[in-house]
Amino acid sequence: MSHIADLEPTRQGLLALRAELHRQREAAPTPGVAHALRLADSYLFLALGYCGHNDELFPEEGHVEAGQTPFPELR
Repeated sequence: MSHIADLEPTRQGLLALRAELHRQREAAPTPGVAHALRLADSYLFLALGYCGHNDELFPEEGHVEAGQTPFPELR
């Protein structure tokens, strides 16, 4: 098994891919496309975990702003 430090270039590439995925999800033309991209993010997050990444999957779900509904749309 590879050492976590050896996986750093892969982790950085996956983080860049995840940032682009988030941009695409924000610009998704339909809720269905946004949801599919959210599912893709879940699998990408698994790959990041294998590279030693320990961030939260959906940190935006951790809090609700004042006046915001507790169940925002899937985007």
